[in-house]
Amino acid sequence: MGQRFEGVILDLDDFREDDRFMTIYTKERGKIRVLIKSAKKITSKLAGFCQPFALLKITIAPGQNFYHLVGAIIQKNWPTLKNDYEKIIIADKVLNIVDQAVEAEKGDKKIFQLIVKFLEALSQIDNSKNLFLKNAFLLKLASFLGYQPQLKYCLKCHQKNIATPIYFNYQQGGLYCAKCQKLSGGNIEVSKSHLILLNQLLYKKFEFWQKRYITSDERQMITKNIEPLLEKFIEWHIR
Repeated sequence: MGQRFEGVILDLDDFREDDRFMTIYTKERGKIRVLIKSAKKITSKLAGFCQPFALLKITIAPGQNFYHLVGAIIQKNWPTLKNDYEKIIIADKVLNIVDQAVEAEKGDKKIFQLIVKFLEALSQIDNSKNLFLKNAFLLKLASFLGYQPQLKYCLKCHQKNIATPIYFNYQQGGLYCAKCQKLSGGNIEVSKSHLILLNQLLYKKFEFWQKRYITSDERQMITKNIEPLLEKFIEWHIR
């Protein structure tokens, strides 16, 4: 009898002439790779389950070298996401980072739920808020992996309510005041407005961004300031 798991597909890879590999993050066992025999054949009963971003219930059997897919049921497919090119790019990048960041067969139900909630929110949210949702996800993922940034006080002197200029150190994962920032490389100057937005991205639920009004200044801020800063932070810590 096969083992049953619930999971979200992170990636699909061709293997040999007719087979494919599915990388899937499961609630029970974390990231696993599953071989789908004859997945590229028209007659394959399992080919229909090779869909990016799908939430599946799968049955697998252990093989000599790989897990093998025995059966599957699609639970959620998020068609509005899959019909939107911009959302596809966002989802693909995010799940690629998950794939790179997490260890194989090290399950974390919080990460599983985070992925599902992210895809659900992305399928519903206005495209002007896509980057806010993406960076909220990445900050939360980093936190679950043990890299939650310190956004409340200076890492060196522990001063709160830091006066400007303020520096975020993407290597150390936190703030430095003007006096302490000279002690470490990797500093990027941030404003009070940047800190407010970073704290919202880290601590607010995805539903917050679905309802929240976004100003044109905040859209510019996420594109020119927050996105490049967090790309450095994510690249340094979890990729």
